[in-house]
Amino acid sequence: MRRRGFTLVETLVALGVFALLVGAWWGVIGILRRGEAKLTDRACALASTEIALARLSIDVASMLPPDPFRPEHCPALAADGGALEFLRCERASGGMAARRVRYERRGDRLLRDGRPLPGVQIAAFAVALAAGAHGEPRLRVSLAGVSGPERHAVEVTLALPPPGPAATVGLPEGASAVLGRAIKETL
Repeated sequence: MRRRGFTLVETLVALGVFALLVGAWWGVIGILRRGEAKLTDRACALASTEIALARLSIDVASMLPPDPFRPEHCPALAADGGALEFLRCERASGGMAARRVRYERRGDRLLRDGRPLPGVQIAAFAVALAAGAHGEPRLRVSLAGVSGPERHAVEVTLALPPPGPAATVGLPEGASAVLGRAIKETL
């Protein structure tokens, strides 16, 4: 006699094996989805720190250098741990002009001149003045970007401009009044 089809036991065994495989794959997919969410949070935290450091680096690179021969043109740099304030050189309609820039942390935001940097959420912000290997002034910045439960911390040391005459920057007349403001620490 010729047999056609499967018996009930064979069909139930096949369905049981199939159910085990589907359950295992469902668990693997859940693990992958949680890993993807965690990776996305880490990437967002890293992007926050990169945006903040890029903006800060641009501002520090355009900082006015101290002029040892004309103290009234010595730019102010104040770093009190949680805030950073300094003068930077910017293009203006009449040439170059000095502009005070202030970075500080308020809640989970990094503020630049009182306005939050877009796309930046931070858990920590600290700045300190330091000396390089040859005594040159450096600025040590610690940032921790945050996104959800993830946190990405980074610490960088930025070179400050060497001393030199501020006239080489092309400051307009009367800028010394802007530069002569009292500061907490000077270079």
